[in-house]
Amino acid sequence: MNTKTGISNPYDWISPINDPKLFAGRKDELSRIMAEILRLKEKTPITPIVGITGERRVGKTSLLLRIQEKCEDSKLKSVIFSIEETKTVSSWEFWNEIFNGLFMTALKEGIDITGPKKSMGFVVDESDSKGPQQYALDGLIFPEEYKLYLAGSRAQPSTFIIENDFGIIINTFRQLGYAGLVLIL
Repeated sequence: MNTKTGISNPYDWISPINDPKLFAGRKDELSRIMAEILRLKEKTPITPIVGITGERRVGKTSLLLRIQEKCEDSKLKSVIFSIEETKTVSSWEFWNEIFNGLFMTALKEGIDITGPKKSMGFVVDESDSKGPQQYALDGLIFPEEYKLYLAGSRAQPSTFIIENDFGIIINTFRQLGYAGLVLIL
């Protein structure tokens, strides 16, 4: 909606507020949520689980965008997932959605998700190469197990697979200088 000055109203009840300068209110909620999330950076980290609920169009997504910014300021990598009902039909589909989101985030950070480069079966030492140091998510189990699930060979993803792959992903982000990983579902 345009005003007489030709400037559109950013508070349209449809889209989240992307510009942090336009975010109004909810500072108390933001402060409390960030206090919980920052527990990830303590000497003995406690993994917080925070639930944000509310009616449609009251600013939940705008609040999540501010949380994501505050996480980045605190050296915590955050990833927002939009989980639809179709992605929660099976635990395999749910975790596939989560890991794909993490893989896309890793790629944006310059992390190789295919593992170390090999030449004729040997790992190529690229430590002499010019350019930024390469990080790789090496040792992931879920992608291969998911293929077996699609072929009908797997009933449920094991806790071991999830813990293994999360450990690899978190450690790789720590190598990049992040203090932790925040998943926003």
